[in-house]
Amino acid sequence: MNCPSCHVQVPDGATFCDQCGASIGSAMPAGAPMPPQQFGPAPVGGGTTCPSCGAAFVPGTAFCDNCGASLSGPGVPQPPQQVPQFPPQQVPQFPPQQVPQFPPQQVPQFGQQPPMPARLMIGGQSITVPQKAEVMIGRADVASSSFPDVDLTPYGASPQTGVSRQHAKLTWQGAWMVEDMNSTNGTTVRGQKLVPHQKTQINTGDPLIIGTLQLTFYAS
Repeated sequence: MNCPSCHVQVPDGATFCDQCGASIGSAMPAGAPMPPQQFGPAPVGGGTTCPSCGAAFVPGTAFCDNCGASLSGPGVPQPPQQVPQFPPQQVPQFPPQQVPQFPPQQVPQFGQQPPMPARLMIGGQSITVPQKAEVMIGRADVASSSFPDVDLTPYGASPQTGVSRQHAKLTWQGAWMVEDMNSTNGTTVRGQKLVPHQKTQINTGDPLIIGTLQLTFYAS
């Protein structure tokens, strides 16, 4: 059946609307107790009783459908408040920061070793220059334990020809350089006498005078 006042559906046999409290039919006076034997079974799913007439009602009902008493006043049991449950906050997980790895810096090495051995020409004879970054030119002297990389003794080097034991030095620095080692009689390249310990570039085909010995430098 429907309530004649608010038109909501009410249980069969209800005397008052449990939504607005209006009388449905042959109502008992509001607040009048109802004989216990006339109470219906407790509502399915649990409930409680009206404080006025003792009729069972489902918690949350606004009015007793038996006597019309308000069920929202003080002392009327109310349904337990349902606290909404939220899942625990999910903190986004990020992978650990990856630091880019770079190979160790490669520093170009200059002057370590010439790409090809050089040579000196003297009187139609070829003298191979050792393939290393620094090459000492002079004459060997056993008494002073002087043994240059290029020994000109077999080619006429002696104190009389003005060749010192450590006379000049060839250095590879991406190009061949020559310097006089403060020799007694000096070193000449392309007709220019070198300042001691001052490097000068020497190119293939350049004439090189050590003491009085005349040589020609070739870079390959």
